[in-house]
Amino acid sequence: PEWGLALGELCELDGDYAMALQYYLQTAAINSNCFTIRASCLPTDTFGKELVRRLLAVAVKLHLVLPAAVLCQCLSPGPEYAVAYQILQSQPPAKLDAAFLEFIWEVPLLELLTHLYATARSPSK
Repeated sequence: PEWGLALGELCELDGDYAMALQYYLQTAAINSNCFTIRASCLPTDTFGKELVRRLLAVAVKLHLVLPAAVLCQCLSPGPEYAVAYQILQSQPPAKLDAAFLEFIWEVPLLELLTHLYATARSPSK
């Protein structure tokens, strides 16, 4: 599925980030064999670190901060908290989408999201 990465790169260079995201997700689905083996849907050794980084970059450009935070957990050799913190602090989510919270298993990221959300909702003093 090198063609999926190549098409995604072309779309990213053209500034069509939504289409780039679509190609990267298709490549990830093909690489992971996620339609036949459910347990292999997420590992970065299957996706490849480069593909996860590209997905992360496109998600940030599309202002999809919660999906980007989820992807930061999937980078190998371990979660990249600094990248996740930078993304979440530069583009704090206006509201927490509960659909993504179940996929954030790193406690420091959950704590940061809680803090950012509470800060955004509290009245200014």
